[in-house]
Amino acid sequence: MRVFFYMETYSMLVFSYKIIAIGVRTEGESKIFTEWDLGGEDKLVSKFYGYLNSKLDEVYRNNLKYFSKNSYSLEKMEVYGFNITRFDIPLLIQKGVEYSVGSLSDLTSKWMDMYVTDFSQVLLPFLNLHNKACTWETFLRYSQR
Repeated sequence: MRVFFYMETYSMLVFSYKIIAIGVRTEGESKIFTEWDLGGEDKLVSKFYGYLNSKLDEVYRNNLKYFSKNSYSLEKMEVYGFNITRFDIPLLIQKGVEYSVGSLSDLTSKWMDMYVTDFSQVLLPFLNLHNKACTWETFLRYSQR
């Protein structure tokens, strides 16, 4: 299962980030979780992790079919995004612990069990390892070649 992931944050102070929206797209489904629709950052983070857990459960159920010989391949969760390994995932883990969604080890292992592709990291070799040049516009320009 492929999941395309995007997160928006807000900050008035350095290193004091608030998650205000999370967008997720899977095959055939798009979801946007917003703080203003759900009534707070804590509800946003909880709702997102509930959604993520339901998708992981779906992958695990599909993999049971493989072991019972009803499927020919194992499924895996693939997560794609831009700058998600350096910012989004660590912030989601921190907020998940802060709002008692799970323990640090549980949330970290959840993310580590997925195949994560960070497009900003993929672009670094093309940009002479200059991280500041990694933008969505740069990604689109290289992907159209």
